[in-house]
Amino acid sequence: MKATIRKLFTLQDISLILAIILIGSAFLPFNEGFRALGGVIIASGLFAIPFCRHGYKLSGRDGVFRKESIYVPRECQTEIVAYLRGKNDSLEISPNVYGGAVVNVYSQKNTEVIFAQYFDYALYLEGKEFPLERITLEQLNHLRKIQPQK
Repeated sequence: MKATIRKLFTLQDISLILAIILIGSAFLPFNEGFRALGGVIIASGLFAIPFCRHGYKLSGRDGVFRKESIYVPRECQTEIVAYLRGKNDSLEISPNVYGGAVVNVYSQKNTEVIFAQYFDYALYLEGKEFPLERITLEQLNHLRKIQPQK
């Protein structure tokens, strides 16, 4: 499935920005030093608006999704893509193998609707984009295990 993924504001994002602006506004009635502090806090809240979008909307799907990035080895691309498509039942990759690719996982909070997309920046620049695949919770847990531990 070819999907368009857009970033959007969640309720938590809007609440955080409004809280910062309200805290800054609370300093405005006081003397000049506090007004300046309030102005700086309000400005930081306003400047944070473009960077505080943590929700994702997938075209053709209802609801807001959260994104999780799982780093995977680039050398194992064919195995990982086949696993996401359901063609392989297992994925045997050593967690000590470092890669240069990412599997972006989009999930909803109270449902088990999970989508994953293999993403390799170098291949994306060449014009190759991998489709969004619906995966199970078991597949997601298995993908998390192959991510190198910090």
